[in-house]
Amino acid sequence: PPKWMAPASMEGCSCVYVLEIGYSMNDNERVPPRYYVGETDSLSRRLSQHRCKGKEWASLSAVAVRVGGGKTEARNVESLVIRKMAKAGYDLVSVSDGRSIRSNGSVNN
Repeated sequence: PPKWMAPASMEGCSCVYVLEIGYSMNDNERVPPRYYVGETDSLSRRLSQHRCKGKEWASLSAVAVRVGGGKTEARNVESLVIRKMAKAGYDLVSVSDGRSIRSNGSVNN
């Protein structure tokens, strides 16, 4: 939900998150949301950074999942989620991280 902050137990853990950005009603017309998928080891910091991007980002909703296996695995999950959401037709803010799977620090397309 808007203004949700990550619990302290998520800090320092690799996680993947999905943000719903900018859902609103303009002149009784529904403006569909856009989505952003990211990964981080500091969810509270990243949510704060995203919310500072402007009005549409300030009221974002977030869902986060802790990922075992460290940063590399979190990046792989992030990439997979981006590709699946793009294929399903979600309006994504960025799809660049969905183009590659990382393995042992290298990038595979």
